[in-house]
Amino acid sequence: MFDEDYLVILPTVEIPGLKEWYASCAKVKGDEYSSAHSLMNKDEIRAMLEKGGFLL
Repeated sequence: MFDEDYLVILPTVEIPGLKEWYASCAKVKGDEYSSAHSLMNKDEIRAMLEKGGFLL
């Protein structure tokens, strides 16, 4: 888990050091995650990207 608002989903391919980099992060409990469970609209996506510093 990245924080209370964001998740880090690791790729299925092996990338040296990636799992170790995120090893200290809390694991998300649950069997499955699907973006169909909670779709975001364009305004919500923009707000998330702005909050994360990805958009100015």
